[in-house]
Amino acid sequence: MKTFGFELEFNGANLRSLEEKYGLKFYPNYSSVSYEKFFLTNEGGVTINMNGQLFGGELVSPIFNDLDECLTQVKYYLDILKYEKAFISKHKTEAGFHIHLDKSFLDSWEMYQKLFKFLYAFQPEIYNLARGNDPAIRYIYFLHAAPLKKEHLKYVLRGPSSLERFKDKMFCIRFSEQTFEMRYFNSSLQYEVIKRYLEFALHFRDYIESPLYDMDMIDYYYKHTHNLENLQEKVEYSEEKEKVMKRILNL
Repeated sequence: MKTFGFELEFNGANLRSLEEKYGLKFYPNYSSVSYEKFFLTNEGGVTINMNGQLFGGELVSPIFNDLDECLTQVKYYLDILKYEKAFISKHKTEAGFHIHLDKSFLDSWEMYQKLFKFLYAFQPEIYNLARGNDPAIRYIYFLHAAPLKKEHLKYVLRGPSSLERFKDKMFCIRFSEQTFEMRYFNSSLQYEVIKRYLEFALHFRDYIESPLYDMDMIDYYYKHTHNLENLQEKVEYSEEKEKVMKRILNL
């Protein structure tokens, strides 16, 4: 069964107040949490300690296998966060939205190659989608969601041992023991934006597994895509390629 979950970082709302009012448990260290319910944790980039009160943090989802069920709960918790004065800072914030997919679809090195080639081939278009409705790219991409470089991928595509570099939180993707994490996305409290992010990730996984995966087309775009060097304010993406990506991912 294919599963997924997410982490939504936010600014502003009081973590203890969210716990007391809505039963959202707060775990400063959640390494042993069961992931059966939504919960809160503090996050170094967005949590501010003011007189012992913690404002801003991370909303962590349970493990889902159904998108509709997930979206029903997403709307409920987004409404709570907004009611409790949460916001996403527009000024040098680390607030991101991270999607975790179980790694069962990566059952061969061929699947990893498909994954990396697609992500690089459409990298500018993915970052453009990942901005949500914010016209600017957050500066933190260079620290916690850095773009893939073709020189990295030349080594990665040679064999599994090269995946070690993608185990920390530097790049736009990350491999842990159980999940593949997509870290591209600006955080948002808008339901339609979060829905679009989740649909992208799940449809991407389906396409990587699909017999419809067009290796010739992906190879062509891979060879003709250049490294992204500056994500401070804008992404030079192709509207034509974006349409192709949305069409093949059924977005």
